[in-house]
Amino acid sequence: MITSKQKKLILSGFDRLHPLTAENIDGRRRIYDLERNYEKMHRNFCSGREYPASAPMSLTAKYLAVRCILAPLFDDPDRYSVEHILDIKESIIWGQALANKYRDQLLESFKEFDLIAFNELDYVEMVALPGLES
Repeated sequence: MITSKQKKLILSGFDRLHPLTAENIDGRRRIYDLERNYEKMHRNFCSGREYPASAPMSLTAKYLAVRCILAPLFDDPDRYSVEHILDIKESIIWGQALANKYRDQLLESFKEFDLIAFNELDYVEMVALPGLES
């Protein structure tokens, strides 16, 4: 279940992706749309499973979109090569490309972001129903 504090953190992270909206391709929207589609397919695959009202697809997609940018921004900016598109989600490749292209603007945007708290977020716990947390 997503707490209000976690929701604020996710939305703050997503808002900080504003440098990705500067050119012809809205990279923030592109990654969000990919992650929302993946989340929709995942939830359809898990038909019958209930999700808490605090974890709508739009919010979990924003969380996953921010993760796609933060991983290459702060960990390994050259982790994936073009061949990896065959094995991983397209959003991860987009995240790495955008994080590398807009590195300086994104680092400035995330300067006072609570990266430690964000990295402690756990998708499985966020989408667990109350009383069923792992």
